[in-house]
Amino acid sequence: VNIRLTSEQDFVMINSVVTKLNTVLPDATIQIDDIIVLDCNLRKIKIFFKIHNKNSSGILPINTPISIYANFLLLETVYTQNFISINNFESFQLELIIPASIPDNFELIIVADDLGNGIGQVTEINEYNNTDIQNINLKELNNNYDLSNLFSCNTTNGLSVFNLEEVINQLDITLYDTFSFFLTENDARLSQNEITNYTNYVSAENFRTIYIRIEDINSGCFTISSFQIEIKNCLPQIPSGFSPNNDGYNDTFYIPDLQNVYPFFEIYIYNRYGNLVYKGNNNSYKWNGTYNNKQSPKGTYFYVIYLHNKQSITYKGWLYLNR
Repeated sequence: VNIRLTSEQDFVMINSVVTKLNTVLPDATIQIDDIIVLDCNLRKIKIFFKIHNKNSSGILPINTPISIYANFLLLETVYTQNFISINNFESFQLELIIPASIPDNFELIIVADDLGNGIGQVTEINEYNNTDIQNINLKELNNNYDLSNLFSCNTTNGLSVFNLEEVINQLDITLYDTFSFFLTENDARLSQNEITNYTNYVSAENFRTIYIRIEDINSGCFTISSFQIEIKNCLPQIPSGFSPNNDGYNDTFYIPDLQNVYPFFEIYIYNRYGNLVYKGNNNSYKWNGTYNNKQSPKGTYFYVIYLHNKQSITYKGWLYLNR
């Protein structure tokens, strides 16, 4: 800047000259607002950030480049879509896939006025405040669970009830947030068609594989494991006695579900003298305490039950008839 003072009269002495030069320049800065891990298994994240034009004296031009790095590996470069006036900003949200070469714990770096090679194209008031950094942890869940199978006894009409939640006791629940159950691995991966009645799940199949999705909400990570539910023909629970007094309670000698689980069973009941007083099978499986249409006396009776299953299991024991 050349400054000249002239006078048509006497000599002029200049003691001092103070000159203020106004520069019209922007100042780009980055603010990371949030980072969400959408799927840590796919290493997919969503980032929310702003580019500001604070403490500036000029407009930040359109098409100002912004580069995103993971541990200094360039992921993507985007550009401003508008002119950004003084003290204003423009917002961005992006979904990114983190390459497998990047460790689970890494730094996400966003740099304003960066073409992806560390070189900018905008002259700014401050060239050293263009970066924001945030640490990200793509938490890796253990997927090597060896879950024990669940078993249930065969009941009426061949249906059995399972509490699928019992398998959660095999996991360290302090490490995870949610557990959900599915009939296929694909449903578990997509988190669709969830089994909602998992504490009272009814099955008619002897064997079925159940898939469990184990998830950490904060990190967005999940893993899929599986176990089997199995229906067994359990040994019958034989009552120790009954009281045929027509009070509507325990009036017959009856073994629950025996006729459904072991359809070919036979039962023989003898009095203390060894006389057969009752013979039953799937067509007649409740003894009402009579013999030849007469009430049998109270006392101890002896039973023999032939299941006629593959193992040819036979039960023998005593029961007490009370009146």
